[in-house]
Amino acid sequence: MKGMMGHVEVGRDYIYLDGYFIPADEGPFEVEGWHSEHDFNEPPQITAQHSPEIIERVLSNPEYWNERKI
Repeated sequence: MKGMMGHVEVGRDYIYLDGYFIPADEGPFEVEGWHSEHDFNEPPQITAQHSPEIIERVLSNPEYWNERKI
């Protein structure tokens, strides 16, 4: 767990995505997660606050995850 959280700063907000803690205020990012490859303009959980359709379209969509599977 220490290895996963080595870069985490106390007092900063993070989202968790596919094995990674990503700062909630992160801009565009790409990450090769434990299961899939991802490329977002911002963390999808943050996007969901103003565009909740991303939850069904991406976060809980098996097709999204399987199409990007490593």
